[in-house]
Amino acid sequence: PNEVESQSTIRWGPTLPLRGVSEAGTSFSLTIAPAADICTGTLLERKKVCGKPNCRCATDPNARHGPYHEWNRREAGRLRHRAVSLDEAKRIGLAMNDYQRLLEYLQQWEEESIRIILKR
Repeated sequence: PNEVESQSTIRWGPTLPLRGVSEAGTSFSLTIAPAADICTGTLLERKKVCGKPNCRCATDPNARHGPYHEWNRREAGRLRHRAVSLDEAKRIGLAMNDYQRLLEYLQQWEEESIRIILKR
């Protein structure tokens, strides 16, 4: 998890035009574009029992097969499950961290906008 968090960054570039009014009352235009991947969901790491009665995994929890990675998310209102590789799991973890950071940034932006609009 620490490796995933340390690699996570949100980068911005020009594509999404936004317009507003500055604290001084002058209008401004800002263009941003997320260059980072973002996604939501839950990332799981699992170890599984294969079901063969003679396999060590049947009696020893430490001998279970795996780890296997699974990404669960909502898509069009339905819960979707997908097995992913270790590399995909790392990228998804980064994208999920970037999504959370983006939500935090938007929350701060909204609070600042309200403060400017209402001059608090």
